[in-house]
Amino acid sequence: EEFWDRKFEEVMMESVKLRVEENSVPFPNEKSSNGGVGVLFSGGVDSAVLAALADRCLPPNQVLDLFTVHFNIKAAKDQSRDRALAIRSWKEIRNASKSNRKINLVIIDVDEETI
Repeated sequence: EEFWDRKFEEVMMESVKLRVEENSVPFPNEKSSNGGVGVLFSGGVDSAVLAALADRCLPPNQVLDLFTVHFNIKAAKDQSRDRALAIRSWKEIRNASKSNRKINLVIIDVDEETI
């Protein structure tokens, strides 16, 4: 069982590392040459694991942005619970990080009229 745990982590880490390296490009007008990396972040298990792995793959001086989108739709339920989960997961990832990297939670609100 320990073998498969390590193998799974190894495969996931390699997959995230490959994507981070491919998608890490400098932003125009950015003073440093460090590109930005972002994760579409709900705060659920899948996005939290990807964010944590990205944190481990990036150079320590590179920023990691976690984008969470909140749709302000009157008919939608549990929106505040979803936002709270994203914030809680972001804090857990920041606290667990072994780097001093800046990990931003970028909150995006989308109104019903915009959709």
